[in-house]
Amino acid sequence: MSLLDLQKFIPRSSVKVSYYDTDGTLVKDATQDQALEVEKLNPGTKFFHRNGNGSLSELGINQVINLDPKNLLPQGPPCPTSPQSCGPPKVKIFGGNGLGAIANAIISPNSNSIIGFDIVDPGRGFLSPPYVELIDECGKGQGAAATAIIGPLDGRNGNPTVLNPVTNNPEIGVISVVADTPGDGYIDRPDGSFGGNETVWAEPDEGYIITTDGTYVVVPEGVNPPDNTAIYFPPRVTPDRDDTQNFPQTSQQYPVILEIGDVIVSDPGFGYEPGDTISVTPDNGAVLEPIIVGDSVTGVRIKEPGVGFNDIPTIEVVSDTGYNAEFKPVFRVVDPETIDEIPDGAQIIQVIDCVGKV
Repeated sequence: MSLLDLQKFIPRSSVKVSYYDTDGTLVKDATQDQALEVEKLNPGTKFFHRNGNGSLSELGINQVINLDPKNLLPQGPPCPTSPQSCGPPKVKIFGGNGLGAIANAIISPNSNSIIGFDIVDPGRGFLSPPYVELIDECGKGQGAAATAIIGPLDGRNGNPTVLNPVTNNPEIGVISVVADTPGDGYIDRPDGSFGGNETVWAEPDEGYIITTDGTYVVVPEGVNPPDNTAIYFPPRVTPDRDDTQNFPQTSQQYPVILEIGDVIVSDPGFGYEPGDTISVTPDNGAVLEPIIVGDSVTGVRIKEPGVGFNDIPTIEVVSDTGYNAEFKPVFRVVDPETIDEIPDGAQIIQVIDCVGKV
């Protein structure tokens, strides 16, 4: 059945948009008829619509009226039928009554774990922290979990300034995503393997064919393809991390430098005293100071953020009397071009763009 056939079964009332009410509240799931009534009461209202591929657009009333039920359908095959290139996990942010937040995962080239996130768009209108889901289509990585933190988009701490179009107050968006558990086995860029449905289908040293009847078949190394081959795809060279000749840079990746932007106290511990200090290993120039209330660590003051981290450092309180304090560092993403002089030993990490930043 074609998209045109499917369109016949989708009523126009299924086309929904969001908008801000006169008090600045984000209203979701308004129909086109309701949007017309809103426009009559408040001319110039901006509406927001998410198409079948998940992209969010800001629309005027004329564009809302021109939306068609076919906009609700994916503009491509709903499920890929060909082998998919294995790469870093995709980040899905949803819930919390907000919309539009997107991010790329940052993978450590050292431990193959998820160590941070580059928030490409913080979204808007959140009333509670949204959920974060990590989707590894080939199932190479496992065990990672993350939590979104929301706050006002007022320009502080490197976050963008985004104002509510009605109240002119800062929007509430996703200001950071914390790697609760980094997991392992994730790849920081395509490695030549193919897969899908959380399974690797063909390793880099395996070729594959499309038979004359359209079936995909793996061809192991050293095995000749059968006679009924329609198209033969030979094995891919397994890319070495340092082999830039066999694995050239692509337009889908961009460089970042990581510095410590925040430290979450996951366990305040007990028995700590004024004068206790914090050690960071490796420190990369970072200097942290514990905030001690009573005998517990209630926060961490960042005196120097360090620069060029390639993995999650160990953060510990140096104390003769205190125990059990635990911390989760949250990295801030810095564009290397904004740094006048990159220190020796600072590592630039390449991030694969899964959401269209570059």
